[in-house]
Amino acid sequence: MQNKFALNHLSLTTLKFLGVLILVSAFSLSISAKRCGVALLYNEKTAQVKGSAYESMINKAKSLLDDEFIPTVVINDQDVENGFLNYFELVVLLSNNSLEQNQVKTLTDFIASGGKILATYDTSPLLASLLGLEIDVTNKEITSDLTFLYSENKIESLKRTLVKPTLKGQGENWQENEFAAVVKTANSTYIAEDVFNNPNHLWNSLFVDSINEMLPPSDIIFAVPISDIQNLVEPLEASYKISAQHYQKLAKDNLATSEMSSLYQEATHNITALNFFIQKESSTQATYFLSEARTSINNLFPLVHPTHKSYDELMKRGDYWFGKVEKFAKEKLPEQAFIFIGDSITEGYYLQGYLAKVKTINRGISADIASGVWDRRNLLALESNPKAVLVMIGTNNLLYNAERSEYHSQVEKIIKYIKAEAPQAKLYLQSILPLGKEHEIAPKVAEYNEGLKKIASQEGVSYLDIYSLMVENGFMPKSLSLDGIHPNGPAYEIWSNFLLKQFSQDGLI
Repeated sequence: MQNKFALNHLSLTTLKFLGVLILVSAFSLSISAKRCGVALLYNEKTAQVKGSAYESMINKAKSLLDDEFIPTVVINDQDVENGFLNYFELVVLLSNNSLEQNQVKTLTDFIASGGKILATYDTSPLLASLLGLEIDVTNKEITSDLTFLYSENKIESLKRTLVKPTLKGQGENWQENEFAAVVKTANSTYIAEDVFNNPNHLWNSLFVDSINEMLPPSDIIFAVPISDIQNLVEPLEASYKISAQHYQKLAKDNLATSEMSSLYQEATHNITALNFFIQKESSTQATYFLSEARTSINNLFPLVHPTHKSYDELMKRGDYWFGKVEKFAKEKLPEQAFIFIGDSITEGYYLQGYLAKVKTINRGISADIASGVWDRRNLLALESNPKAVLVMIGTNNLLYNAERSEYHSQVEKIIKYIKAEAPQAKLYLQSILPLGKEHEIAPKVAEYNEGLKKIASQEGVSYLDIYSLMVENGFMPKSLSLDGIHPNGPAYEIWSNFLLKQFSQDGLI
């Protein structure tokens, strides 16, 4: 017997060492939706009719396929109704003689979308046409002793219930007989024999080999334990949820491209399949769809997210930063406002109170640095036709030695971007505020501000020296800051009075 699948269980640590989550050469598919392995359909009505014999068939088939490392899950009628059949390459029907019309319709759609069916004897007559059978599957009872040549071995028929194929079905005939024990079409195989009650085990081999032949070739599948997969699902689902929200907004505004729509459908299919196989505790198929879900979601996220960055890139800046970015993406923006861009010093600026005379938009995020502002440049509200844009960033670059060598070039990029995206706005580059004596880097602030002043002059924008308003002997006095970093109420008042005077001089208010 030729195995189409080989299965290895690897620890998550080993997979990370290999540098890959899962090594899967994906199944060759004729449709965009991914599929994996075999579904054994447990039909409730058939079980009621056949009782324990039916249970035995299901268990025997599952055992045979597991022994051959063919990823197999037993599904029920409700799973089929919920559309989960479309996660499988092939569905196996074991003497399902009580299928209803709606179930046959689902199976017909399954084949039309690229799936395949293998059925054994005593199957619902409603399936006859789908399986390439001329008439009722119990068309003729053959009573004489007959043999069937399989793999150079002769096997006897116990049930002797044969069928006649239609023109689309290719029958493997018994000796000197127009009827067949096996009928194949492009997407189905029918075995007209009670395989599991036949003492000749070659029938078992025929059953397994037929399934192997119907499954597309694949490379080795590495199966991650379900417990490890469950640990990886939460961030993946979070990424998918955010992607879906942004995609749906784009679709609602008629801005979604065909590529976005295709990736969204693919990601939805894969993440739902992943959760289905986790629930079924099928590590092989869950591993496969974990890989597929990661790929499709990772492709979708930067395409639909306003930052056009990957989820992992954005999350490196922390949950708080990411949450603020998501909030910015959903905000309704006032027109002709004054936009304040920065870190916690800006975020904590009570603009509505200190600058009540002007409409403002606060784009400050605690702990942000210059590259963080650049990464969220598409969410700076520049599309709102602002009157003015004020940038103050750099305190955290200095305090935490965060990309200090790149700081000025990053600020320059930000200023150039704002000029290009909001040319009508008055652009102000504000100095970094002084720091308290308790901070070792404090004496360097003036030096960094000199670099900002040069950028402002070079780019033709206004430089606002807020530093000089609050500095005493090179440091932020305790009267203006409790921690030597964040301004207090009096400091914000000094800053605000200066800004209002500047806005008035520039004819903005």
